[in-house]
Amino acid sequence: MSRDFDWSLLTIAVILSLFGIIAIYSATHYAQEPGIDYSSNFFSREANIWIKQLIWLLLSLMVSILVANFNYHNFWNLAWFLYILSLVLLILVLIVGDEKSGAKRWLDFAHVSFQPTELAKISIIFILAKFFTKQMSYHFSHNIYHSYLFVFLKTIALPVGLVLLPFILIIKQPDLGSALVLLPILFAILFCAGVPKRFIFGIVFIGLALLPFLWHLLRDYQKVRFLVFLNPDLDPLGAGYTITQSKIAIGSGQLLGKGWLSGTQNQLNFLPERHTDFIFSIIAEEWGFLGSILILSLYFLLVWRMIRISSKINDPFGRFICIGISVFLSFQILVNIAMACAMMPVVGLPLPFISYGGSFL
Repeated sequence: MSRDFDWSLLTIAVILSLFGIIAIYSATHYAQEPGIDYSSNFFSREANIWIKQLIWLLLSLMVSILVANFNYHNFWNLAWFLYILSLVLLILVLIVGDEKSGAKRWLDFAHVSFQPTELAKISIIFILAKFFTKQMSYHFSHNIYHSYLFVFLKTIALPVGLVLLPFILIIKQPDLGSALVLLPILFAILFCAGVPKRFIFGIVFIGLALLPFLWHLLRDYQKVRFLVFLNPDLDPLGAGYTITQSKIAIGSGQLLGKGWLSGTQNQLNFLPERHTDFIFSIIAEEWGFLGSILILSLYFLLVWRMIRISSKINDPFGRFICIGISVFLSFQILVNIAMACAMMPVVGLPLPFISYGGSFL
């Protein structure tokens, strides 16, 4: 590895991942009692999930070593290839993807499921970084020879179009949460590239104006989730059930938590999706406020370190990549934890490094 390799980033990511494996084990563990047949219950089907996550982590560390020895400038030439590949895979998901819980989000290769959405997030960062690096020689503040329309089409319409293509394909799966991740990545890179704020605010205004029309494009369950966010008592035994149980789990952890493998909402199977979308609720219940603060502090250090690195990079392409990935991670962390605390609607975003899922790692 390069002498400039940032070991703090790797260390924090590994600590979070190992903490995730511990939480996943707890989320899929049930204390067996003598005389009870567990052969057909959740325990027997999901007992090895933490082992799968450990294997994914080991494979991911091997990949990270390869990438660390790979000059990131090579991604300049690979940007379009990765972008087109992600679009092809997203289209394949809609055609031949595995359907789980009414959604097509996975491709199955030799009994290994892969979620192309994760590749799409990274490919968007690379393609936007390449696009705006080329635009750096184009001075946004000296466009006296061009109309506003020309500048808008050249600097805004193209990158927005590049994001909209995977955004629409991901929405069709449907996966609203992953689609929304692409938007802060776009706006962050637009801002850091020096695009005039009037253009950025123009995009935001157009998006807000389209919200009433976008509402009709949402699936019924997505509409219910939003309405339940506004009024949790609207469907307490249906769409509001998970949020209610999540809040109970987080609140009951108090300062020090109930202890590993001792969370009642977890071990008594009250909280659904606890090894994926609501893994933070399990951590808060079993490790308490102090354990939650520890996790949040590690995330803060991870993102802060990435922002510090981006501020020191003179190469625009590298800086845009670093900014894009830091915003991508920050948004998922914020949305997942806010979702678990009932501060945002449930959109199905996993918690980075901690939630179960090999594609992200």
